[in-house]
Amino acid sequence: MPNTLPKKVVTQGLAKVATQRLNDTHSGYESEVTEWEGHHSLVITPSQSKMLLPSGDDPAWGEVRGPVVCDLELKIYAIPVELMSKLLGVEYSDEDGVSMSSDASSLYVGLAVTVKETRDGAKTQNKTIAYKTCWDLPEISNKTVSEDDTAVADLTIKGKAYPVFYTKADGSQGNKTLSIFNSVKQKAKWEANATSIQFPSETSAITPAE
Repeated sequence: MPNTLPKKVVTQGLAKVATQRLNDTHSGYESEVTEWEGHHSLVITPSQSKMLLPSGDDPAWGEVRGPVVCDLELKIYAIPVELMSKLLGVEYSDEDGVSMSSDASSLYVGLAVTVKETRDGAKTQNKTIAYKTCWDLPEISNKTVSEDDTAVADLTIKGKAYPVFYTKADGSQGNKTLSIFNSVKQKAKWEANATSIQFPSETSAITPAE
């Protein structure tokens, strides 16, 4: 029996963007989640190295795949100035605002974006998590700012998403770069990532966040 596709699927722009800083060993997240709502857009371009393993007359008897790495482009239409240091390798203080200098170190953060979806009248949400991202400094445009000078409009930044490594239930090492899941079809995972980004793990069951 052929698969039946839904009649209409409508997705709305990124309703929420959240970041959470990785710890020094990149084995978990160490800080509270920082999130902001508004209109955003995100382009993810995954890539993966592949090596063929020949055997006899078969040039493609097997295949070894490398970890997935993604090019990222995030457009943020309004981000408060004080939150830029939660995503980029910049410094922020209430006295000086944002500072870009060699004193600022590279920042690795998990990134979670949420999109609203309407499928045949039923409303759900999809979430994409990039577990380890690092972002380039943005091009700064002063053509549009909010009236209170706390937000910059139309800020486009580029970066990379890399894999994180974790221990599987059988003791072997696994890696994961991206997860995409739905609020209804993957309800347990959705609830577990409701208030924070959950680092990949197979050593314990997923438990919903309180």
